[in-house]
Amino acid sequence: MTESQAISFGRMLKSRRTELELERTVAAEAAGMDVSTLYRLEHGQILNPDPAKLQLLAKALRLRLADVLTGAGYPATRTLPEPGPYLRAKYRDLPVQQLESLGQEVNAVLERYGITGTDRPGPGEDESDEPSGGPS
Repeated sequence: MTESQAISFGRMLKSRRTELELERTVAAEAAGMDVSTLYRLEHGQILNPDPAKLQLLAKALRLRLADVLTGAGYPATRTLPEPGPYLRAKYRDLPVQQLESLGQEVNAVLERYGITGTDRPGPGEDESDEPSGGPS
C-alpha cells in the first residue's frame, strides 16, 4: 500500500471508530492491539498491516472483513466489499479527497434507490453459465 493509500485507509478506520464513539484505547483493546498500533494505522503510518490484526480490528469496529482487507490493499475475498473500500482499492491513484467524495456520491445513489449492503448477491449468486440476454 502506498503512503496516500495508507492515509485513506487510516481515515476510514478513524471515521468508523469515532462514528461508534469508541475511544482509541477501547477500540485497540477490543482488537487486541496496542493503542500505539491503532494510532499508527489511523494516521497512515503502517503500509503493510498484519491481516490477523486487521481481522480483529474489523470485528471491534463492526466492519466487514472484506472491506477492511480491501482497504488495506489485500486481494479481495469472495465477499464483495462495500462501495467505499472498493473505490479506494480500484482507483488508488485518485486523490484521497476525490475518493471520499466519490464514495459519498455512490452511497447517496444507493440510498436513494433503497439499496443496502444486504441486497448484494451471495457467493456464486451472480455467476452463471447462462447468457445474460445482452449482445454477444
